[in-house]
Amino acid sequence: MEKKFNLSKQEKKELAEHFYKEEEDRWSSVQKAYYCPQGAPGRLSEELLDQWHRKHNTGATHPLERKRVMVKIEYGEGAFSVKYFLTNYGAKNYIEAVGQYGLESQIVDEGHVSNLLKGLL
Repeated sequence: MEKKFNLSKQEKKELAEHFYKEEEDRWSSVQKAYYCPQGAPGRLSEELLDQWHRKHNTGATHPLERKRVMVKIEYGEGAFSVKYFLTNYGAKNYIEAVGQYGLESQIVDEGHVSNLLKGLL
């Protein structure tokens, strides 16, 4: 028997943020690996960071160059947000976690997101 939750829009947003915290920590680690590589001298410009990673074969890529998995979370009454995940696995786990509390969410592609944003303008 599935539980029914009667959450307000604000409670749904807070719940979605709570479950996203772990993914935010992963993004933070990715950014730190790129912007603060171990052994690199001080603070480097983006160009020097790229050179550093290539020279030392770190495998780290610029965070914006990584393939992102997008998940749309619906709060009701036309309200939604889009969260970005590093992997399909992380996105699916998130969808399952928020789904247990009655939040509808799904993986979407970039075209879908841009259509949603056009509808808001």
